Amino acid sequence: MAENGVVEKLLENENEGREGESSALLDPCAAAMAMDAARYDKELSRKAGEYFDEQRSLVRHQLQHFDAERVLAIEASRRKAFSDRLRIAVQLFFLLLTVLVGVGGGVMLWDACTSRSVVVESFEAPPALVAQGLNGKVVASSVLDALQKLQSATRTDAAKLDAKSAWSSEVKIEVPETGMSIGELGHILHQRFGHDIRIEGDVVTKPDGMIELTVRGEGIPAKRIEGPAAELEALTVQAAEYIYGQAQPAQFSRYLNAAGRRDDALKFIPEALTRAKPAEEAELFNSWGNVLTAVGRNAEAAQKYRIAVKLAPDNWKSWGNLVGLLPQTESEEASVREGKAMVAAIAQRGAKLPDLFMVNVWSNVRDFASIQKANLADAASHDGTGSEANTEEAPIIADYYGYLHDYVEAKRWLEKGDAKEPTVQAERLLAPAYPALEAGKPDEVLAGLEQFWAMWQREPLVRFAYPEQACMLGLAYGLTGALDKAEEVFKHAGAWSYCYGLHGVVLEHAGKLQEAQAVWAEGLRVGPSLSPVYLYRGISAMQRNELKLAEADLAAASERSPHWADPLKSWGDLLARQGRWKDALQKYEQALQYAPAWQALIQARDMARSKA
Repeated sequence: MAENGVVEKLLENENEGREGESSALLDPCAAAMAMDAARYDKELSRKAGEYFDEQRSLVRHQLQHFDAERVLAIEASRRKAFSDRLRIAVQLFFLLLTVLVGVGGGVMLWDACTSRSVVVESFEAPPALVAQGLNGKVVASSVLDALQKLQSATRTDAAKLDAKSAWSSEVKIEVPETGMSIGELGHILHQRFGHDIRIEGDVVTKPDGMIELTVRGEGIPAKRIEGPAAELEALTVQAAEYIYGQAQPAQFSRYLNAAGRRDDALKFIPEALTRAKPAEEAELFNSWGNVLTAVGRNAEAAQKYRIAVKLAPDNWKSWGNLVGLLPQTESEEASVREGKAMVAAIAQRGAKLPDLFMVNVWSNVRDFASIQKANLADAASHDGTGSEANTEEAPIIADYYGYLHDYVEAKRWLEKGDAKEPTVQAERLLAPAYPALEAGKPDEVLAGLEQFWAMWQREPLVRFAYPEQACMLGLAYGLTGALDKAEEVFKHAGAWSYCYGLHGVVLEHAGKLQEAQAVWAEGLRVGPSLSPVYLYRGISAMQRNELKLAEADLAAASERSPHWADPLKSWGDLLARQGRWKDALQKYEQALQYAPAWQALIQARDMARSKA
């Protein structure tokens, strides 16, 4: 029967399965046919039963081991995943370590290539000094301290000298396989690729009890400084100044000027120019001009500034200094022309200047608000002192607050100044005059202005810092009836547009209107681009009720000085006198943008607002 053949085939597969240690089952249909055939044959039924018993046992055995095999497989998979993650982590670690080493090496190389420091090595010192505690490191540290004091004392917006000791950055981390420390590797890179000035030296004792300190460096010739051992600190200061002057000649010249050592500066700068690099020449000529200005040699100073501008046409600092000095050497009108040329050059080059460089240009148009903003920013960035080497910032800021009619701030800033400074002493005499003259009380400040006038004539620095303010004494004399004294002041104060304006006011107050008109006309002939004469002549016309003439002059003053509050307020007063309150309000509000603390202006604005 066909079914018996199926059973036989099933049993053969069983035997083959035992030999291969695996079961070889038929498909389900064949198994069903074999079971059906076994019902009619006892022998076959017995064999089938035995077969299925064995199959059941085999399946049970396989099921017993399946869970264990599954657990083992899962554990093996986990071990492999952990191994893979560990291998990736190790690879990433070494990759990161390689990147860090590369970046660190690059940073060290970049630092070496861009380094322009003064590095002070430990000095050589004799045993006799070492026994006194003056070893080479102590001497070098003293030189380093003096260098850092020079650096901090130099008020400048240029990059300052970076002075550090050779031993201060040593980090003992061994580089593998070389035995070389990171510090030593950096030292080698700086020597090979850097632009550092390495300073070394020695100290020797002499038979007469004196010591001789020698300093030298790359590009710095050796210099011997001799003195008593007890004055070692003074010797190291001299050594530091020598190093500073060799390494940073322009900044050292500023330091000498700021320290009041102008004779030393006038000796140092010509010598420094003989060895200066082209990039340093313009800065040195600018410093030379600053020193000459401080000692009152203005014509020579203007010449130095012109040379600086010729050497570096984009040396805006020198150009601005020239603009500021020309009123004292040539005329205010010449300064206006130079300022316009500077502004045109700035526009042509698309340059963006620090506000401080524009101060003298703004001074020509009496833009006191912008000047004060620049001064305040400069003082804030230089510990309240300002970056200018020839004047203190505090008294200058106080004076500009006087021009802005902000007498509270003027007093506050005046109190910040060093009483030893000539400009501070001068401002303390001058500052009270602004509110007193505005209030019509000249007699209250006459004595102080007389003292200011004496300083102005005696001190070149005061005369430079306050060129036109001496004429305030002429105004005070004139308003108190001392016309002869007023004329004497105006005669010697200089051809300032502001002085022409006040001179005319004094003459008109004395009943000499025709002479006042002649003075104003002369002022406009000398300085047609300047605004003060137009302002004071316009106020005079308004007070005489010549309203058309007054408006023409006040408009001319505002055109020449669009950010000066005084012409705008006077123009508003004129409009208010005519009952044009809306127009007056507009002028007052415009003026308040440039003198927001002016109380008389605020009161006038409020009145116009109530009437408009």
